[in-house]
Amino acid sequence: MLALLVYAFAMQFYFRYRTLCRNLKVSTALQFILCIFAISVSSSIAVELMIAYKFQCDLSSYDNKTYKTISQYLIISKNTAFVVSHTSSFLLASVFGGASLTILISSALSVYYARRISQFVNYTVSLTTRFKNTYLTTFHAGYKRSIVFENVS
Repeated sequence: MLALLVYAFAMQFYFRYRTLCRNLKVSTALQFILCIFAISVSSSIAVELMIAYKFQCDLSSYDNKTYKTISQYLIISKNTAFVVSHTSSFLLASVFGGASLTILISSALSVYYARRISQFVNYTVSLTTRFKNTYLTTFHAGYKRSIVFENVS
C-alpha cells in the first residue's frame, strides 16, 4: 500500500496543475490510465520481491550464526518463518534499482508540479493585490470627485 501511495503521489499534483493552472478538465480516462499505471508499477515490484525472496523455516539449521545472534533478542522456534535472498541475486538488485528509479521520478514530478502550482498561486495572489490597490485608488478618486461635484452643485 505504501508503494502504491508513493507512485500515486505525483498524480494528485498533476491533476491539480491541470485543473488550477491550465484550467483543463481531467478526463476520467486519464485518471483511469494514471491509476492503472501506478497500480501496475506497485504490483510488479511486489511480485518481483516475492520471486526474489524465499520463505524458509528453521533458522538454526539454515544459518546457525544468525540464529544465535537473533535468538538473543527474539524467541525463535523451528516453525518461525523467515525470508532470505541470495546476496548475489540479480532480480533483487534490479527490483530495488527499478523501485528507486521510479520513486525518484515520482518525487521529481511531485516537486515540479507542486512548484508550478505554487507559482500559479503566487501569481494569482499578486494579481489580486494589484486589483485591490487599483480598486481602492479608483474608489478614492471617485469618492473625491463625488464630493467635489456635490459641493459645486
